[in-house]
Amino acid sequence: MASNPNFELAAAVADLVISDETAVADPAPLLMSEDETAVADPEEGAAKLQAAQEAQRLRKNHLSTAAYARKKAEREKEVADLSKTVTDLTIKYEQDKEAWLDEREVLLAYINHLQNLLVQK
Repeated sequence: MASNPNFELAAAVADLVISDETAVADPAPLLMSEDETAVADPEEGAAKLQAAQEAQRLRKNHLSTAAYARKKAEREKEVADLSKTVTDLTIKYEQDKEAWLDEREVLLAYINHLQNLLVQK
C-alpha cells in the first residue's frame, strides 16, 4: 500500500521547522562582510558597510539613469512617430486638395459648357 503524499509533505515541513528552530538557537554575528564572514574590527565592518551602501547607491543611480535614458528615448521615438504621421497626413491633405481642385475645375468647365449650349439655343 502506497504512503499518503500529504503525510510525507507534512513530515518534511515538520523536519524543516525543527531544523529552523535549531538554527535560531545559534545566532549569527551582527556585523557581516560581503563574503559572509564575521568581521572582527567594528570600524572595518562599518567601512565595509559604508562601501557596500555607496556601491548600492551607485548601482541605483545607474539604474535610474538608464531608466531615464530609456524613457527619454521612448518619448523621442513617440514624438518622431507623431511628427511623421502629421507630415504624412499633411501630404495626403495637399494631394486630396489638389485632386479636389482639379475635379472642381473640370466640373466648372462642364457647367460653363452646358450654360453656353443653353444660351445658343
